Amino acid sequence: MTDDRAPRSVLFTVSVLAWLGLIALVMTGTRPVGDNTLEVVTGMSNAARYYMPSRSPAGTAPVETLAAEPTYRGTPFYGALEVGDGPDRVFSWVLDEPPDGPPRFWLDVNNNEDLTDDGDGSWDELGERTFTARRDLQVTYAEGGPPAALHYFFYRFRGEAPTQRGVLYARDWARVGEVRLAGRSYRIGLIENDNDGIFRLTDDEGQSDPRAVSFTIDLNGDGELDTSSDSAEHYEGTEPFHADGESWVLASVSPRGDRVTFRVSEVKVAPKAYIDVGFTAPGFQGVDQTGRTVSLADFLKEHKVVLLDFWATWCGPCITELPHVKAASEQYGEQGFGILGISLDADPALQPGEASRTREQVAAFMRENGMNWSSIYDGKGWEAEVSDAYRVNAIPATFLLDAEGVIRHRDLRGEALAEAVGALLDATGR
Repeated sequence: MTDDRAPRSVLFTVSVLAWLGLIALVMTGTRPVGDNTLEVVTGMSNAARYYMPSRSPAGTAPVETLAAEPTYRGTPFYGALEVGDGPDRVFSWVLDEPPDGPPRFWLDVNNNEDLTDDGDGSWDELGERTFTARRDLQVTYAEGGPPAALHYFFYRFRGEAPTQRGVLYARDWARVGEVRLAGRSYRIGLIENDNDGIFRLTDDEGQSDPRAVSFTIDLNGDGELDTSSDSAEHYEGTEPFHADGESWVLASVSPRGDRVTFRVSEVKVAPKAYIDVGFTAPGFQGVDQTGRTVSLADFLKEHKVVLLDFWATWCGPCITELPHVKAASEQYGEQGFGILGISLDADPALQPGEASRTREQVAAFMRENGMNWSSIYDGKGWEAEVSDAYRVNAIPATFLLDAEGVIRHRDLRGEALAEAVGALLDATGR
């Protein structure tokens, strides 16, 4: 999915991986209960749906006193990152990039201030744009216990001066297991989002920090954790969630993230709808570019196959896909295929700026580009009510529905759209 969201920060998305591990957690009443162990699982960057790298600056002197260093062929540049809350949470590293040899990245993974016993300093991959490496840090905590082996991803940009951005890094692990809510077990994955290995629900000033910790929970019991950007199973911090007729909230988590408690939430929430293949698309209605009120229910009555197309006039990838959408409409429009757009353009009165468009301007754009279908517009941009309901975080985003309103395909690109429309129409007997 292409992210063309100029008004928002770029998220670094990653692919969905497998979830492992077990814990037990019993929830009763309105008080926090449970003292359980979650296991560290490597390869879980996706548990937060995205990762935001941290920067470790470089300098010409070590950040801490080093007991031993390798022999350098060029000028060494030093840096460090802080992970965990143990007595020594500083992990030193050094870059050595001689003009006549391969670049090196030494990292004190065992945190003994000796850079000579952590490998030969080779990057895992020397790409055209970046050097990348993955390392397990032996992280300690103030509460004691054995060090936790936490997997991190490191990279730096080829040809960039070490002092410009140093080394960038992000966590690639999660705490994973099972919880019991109202007598039923659910698989869960817990992530800290600051790359410092410390789980906390508040910031340094004690204020609630909704993004410091996130978790994904297998609410539909299919054995999988849906960590996609529009997931009904992903929650931030103390965001309430609905399970088995009750609303729950994360109450506490230990600094190392191995112990969690939940409680019944005072704020009651309804279950999030699943916006995925095989699930019924949520109903909605709105006013289109011509001022006409349009509902999904009525649109489905009029068509055998429906494409919901989230787009905007400023979205380059949306415009790139437009010829394929028009081709599908021209080929199958008379056979029961309909397109219902949802514009994420913003009214200048609500969001002034170059990307703002009035309803009339959106309508003119559609006419000029041969978009002969209806497109809902509420002028709220990324806060559009329909896009919120579908948890759309990047565009173009498309959902292909059958006559019953069930999502059969998502985010089809190119000629795949027309092929899927034809197949669905064939299944209905045209």
